[in-house]
Amino acid sequence: MSRMNGDPNDYSDNITIAERFFLKTGRGGFLFAVTNDEFVQQELNNILQLRLLDKGKALRIHDWQKDGDGLHPVEQLRCLIKSYPDTGGVILAGLDAALDQNPNLFVQLNFGREALTALGIPLLFWLSSASLHRISFEAIDLYNQRASSNLYFETADTDHTALYSVAHETLYANKNLRFIEARLTLLEQQLEEAEKNQRNPAEIAEEIVLELLPLYAEIPDKTQSIQVLLDRYFNEFDLQKPEQCTFAADASMLWGMLKKLIY
Repeated sequence: MSRMNGDPNDYSDNITIAERFFLKTGRGGFLFAVTNDEFVQQELNNILQLRLLDKGKALRIHDWQKDGDGLHPVEQLRCLIKSYPDTGGVILAGLDAALDQNPNLFVQLNFGREALTALGIPLLFWLSSASLHRISFEAIDLYNQRASSNLYFETADTDHTALYSVAHETLYANKNLRFIEARLTLLEQQLEEAEKNQRNPAEIAEEIVLELLPLYAEIPDKTQSIQVLLDRYFNEFDLQKPEQCTFAADASMLWGMLKKLIY
């Protein structure tokens, strides 16, 4: 089993294993990653998505607790793939919270393992120490079909310096970063012009700010700008529209985690 102690090289090795899993698995497959740190989990999801995007493969994030809609877990993933046919792999999060609502989730996954394999895409399951203990009893058949040893992302450094090292390395090595920065510059110019011309703030929020927020999240030096936009435009989002609600919620959550680290 691959374990970590906060060394950047360990982070890189484990992320590379996960990256290869998504790139080399041409059919259904399972991989399990373990951490008790939600911030680490979310940042590693971002890193993996960025790396795979550069290689032409779209990774989706599915949160068992937030995105379930009361459906059977296999049906949840079928709906995801139907909505996004270009999906090349799925990272599965929110398992512990979902287990609180549905104690039979592991049993359902275990009985649905053949259907999960039949989806034809690699699946990475995030586990905590607690859910890792449970899966070995409640979904042993699914667990035994994993593609390789578990990836353990344990953090001994409270400031997550190893994680930031890998994140920055990934961002600046990624060919898409130039496109992101170019798009960011254009949108910032459009925002400045729209505000100067006193356009309807709701239109600015929908047409410009919603695209700026995820781009700011990709650039390490721009994270402070997320709070600026949220302060200025959060009340202008139409939270009845799922896309706007999702982007606003994700941006708010990201800034909340960053603020804890900064302050």
